[in-house]
Amino acid sequence: MEHYNKLEEPSDEENDMLDLAFGLTE
Repeated sequence: MEHYNKLEEPSDEENDMLDLAFGLTE
């Protein structure tokens, strides 16, 4: 259940991956 707690606060690495994901979709 600790994994779900981490999802509430995305890390910088996760944010970078999200930025890359959005960049690829454009």
